[in-house]
Amino acid sequence: MRRIVRHCAGLPLALGIVASRGQMSPETPLARIADELGQFDDEDPSTSVPAVLSWSLRGLTDAQSRVLGLLAAAPGPDIGPAAVGSLTGSMSELPALERLCLLERKADGRYRMHDLVRAQVRVEDVDALRRVVDHYLHTAHAADRCLQPHGSPAALPPMSRGCRPEAPADVDAALAWFDAEHQCLLAAADTAAEYRWHDVVRHLARTLTTYHHRRDQPDADIRTWSLTLHERERSPALVTSHRRLGEALARAHRYSEALAHLREARVLAEQLGDVHQLYRVHRALAWALGRQDEDVEALHHAQENLRLSRELHDTTSEAHALNAVAWFTARLGDLGRARTFGEAALAAQPHPEGEASCRETLGYVEHRARRPGRSIEHYERALALRRAHGYLRHVANTLDRMVAPLRDLGRDEEAEALAREAEELFILLRR
Repeated sequence: MRRIVRHCAGLPLALGIVASRGQMSPETPLARIADELGQFDDEDPSTSVPAVLSWSLRGLTDAQSRVLGLLAAAPGPDIGPAAVGSLTGSMSELPALERLCLLERKADGRYRMHDLVRAQVRVEDVDALRRVVDHYLHTAHAADRCLQPHGSPAALPPMSRGCRPEAPADVDAALAWFDAEHQCLLAAADTAAEYRWHDVVRHLARTLTTYHHRRDQPDADIRTWSLTLHERERSPALVTSHRRLGEALARAHRYSEALAHLREARVLAEQLGDVHQLYRVHRALAWALGRQDEDVEALHHAQENLRLSRELHDTTSEAHALNAVAWFTARLGDLGRARTFGEAALAAQPHPEGEASCRETLGYVEHRARRPGRSIEHYERALALRRAHGYLRHVANTLDRMVAPLRDLGRDEEAEALAREAEELFILLRR
């Protein structure tokens, strides 16, 4: 036993691997194990774990070695059972790898491998890697459709043979899946970029955007959309990349960088003559400038967004544009015109998220018009929609905006309660 401990340099990982191997082969004498370990030991403690690993790997079957190597190459710090199925095609080898302490199954059912094990056993299998990346992409697409069912579905790249993506059933399941897989999704995007699977990178960035909005993670959006800026030639995809990256940078308060990308997107869209892209860019510019209180220029872009939406006969986009024009018109003090635009936007808005935004604008208009009762009516409806939709940042903003009109109505206790809840959410979002 002392020889075994010496050969393992007393390291827990090495000792755990040896102990597990011994339990699986109780008929093997300890002296024999010590002798076998001695063949790998060069008396350098830093090589003890690699030496024990090399000894342990000799006892694996070909199937176990293959699965272990594929798991080591999988993107992300851990992996869920469904993704294992797409990566390896089989779960049957996992229990043996667990018993040998080469793989750890956590309480949530996900599998994790020690970095030292991962570094030594990793194998390169591009087909298997593409399968697991496709697993993340196609499941993320399905989850994103749960989060935003009203958007136009995108055409994904063909799925690899043997890939078995998951199908989240509803919004809660989609958010839970994104929460569990987020680090793996970011790593999958990095992997796709490394292998120049550019269409996969772009679609992963797209499918993650709504989730990043909900969880208020602009830095993650910046990371994924930055990976898509590989195009050298002008294209609608490059316009989208600059626009989305600009929006993420603005949410991260990196305004000069944001406007540089958004203006580049505008130039590209104009050069391409792509009206569909251009109206989206004007909307993004209005929003980003508004965050810097550049209301005059923001209103100009909102009006351009409205003009182009009408030109395209896109009623949903027109409703969004009407609301943006209402907001910036109100910010500039023309409350009568702002109310007219806001009510038109509300009447045209077909979706709950859009209705919440319209109600917020009208709540702001009525508060500035010194009609706190009407203001609170709009805000209360907006808050109910925000809570149902789950955007914590939007919930916090609505709560914060309700405080002043409630105080104007003499409802100070309610105002204080909402102010506290808003502050708690803002603290949570800053973590």
